[in-house]
Amino acid sequence: MFWFSFSIGKYKDKVLYDVISIHATHLFLGRPWQFNRKAKYDEFKEKYSLKKDEKSFILVSLSHWHIYEDQLKIKKKKVKPKV
Repeated sequence: MFWFSFSIGKYKDKVLYDVISIHATHLFLGRPWQFNRKAKYDEFKEKYSLKKDEKSFILVSLSHWHIYEDQLKIKKKKVKPKV
């Protein structure tokens, strides 16, 4: 288990992970985080609303197209031609 610190825009937080096996560009905020932060998830708009340190935050999911573009960028960085 370890703490993972992250920021999304002005929102900064940390999450306790048991096991993590994802790209550094991906972040999955699970049910413990959601309940600990009293976050409200709007399934229709795919966004979280929460308050932390007396500040309100709205976290919005990336579109499927943006996720696909990020995956392509990651693959291109991993495969570098030998010189």
